[in-house]
Amino acid sequence: MPFQYPATRGKKEKITPLGMVSVPNPEDEEEMGLIRGRKPGSREEWRGYKSLLKYKVEFQYQGRGGGGSQGLGGYLIDYVVFNPFPNALEVNGEYWHSAEMRPTERLKLNALTAMFNREPYVVWGKDLQTQEDCDRAIVAELGL
Repeated sequence: MPFQYPATRGKKEKITPLGMVSVPNPEDEEEMGLIRGRKPGSREEWRGYKSLLKYKVEFQYQGRGGGGSQGLGGYLIDYVVFNPFPNALEVNGEYWHSAEMRPTERLKLNALTAMFNREPYVVWGKDLQTQEDCDRAIVAELGL
């Protein structure tokens, strides 16, 4: 099936099959800013940031685990939240994470459990479709 590139510029372009019309989601039109001077990795991370601000949760964005993204086997922690003790909060959107947990994700969660001596908080893409959904997921996961 041939594909047609949209003619819009400056916005994230989507490839759509010829003859199909994509309906824009108003949530996708929302401008994302910086989180502590860094560009968020996904819209879900941006929504998580706004939820943490809304509920006045102290946090660090993109903490380093296992040497950070530069170290062999290292990773970035989406958020280290202080609620009241430090713990990892992973915001797993649909783009980077699948609904089925991969072995590398399981290893990361096990490493985070060992690092913080408690299970990390994890919210998944299906619960992050809108800002209201994200607020509910963050409140439920953090027990606010």
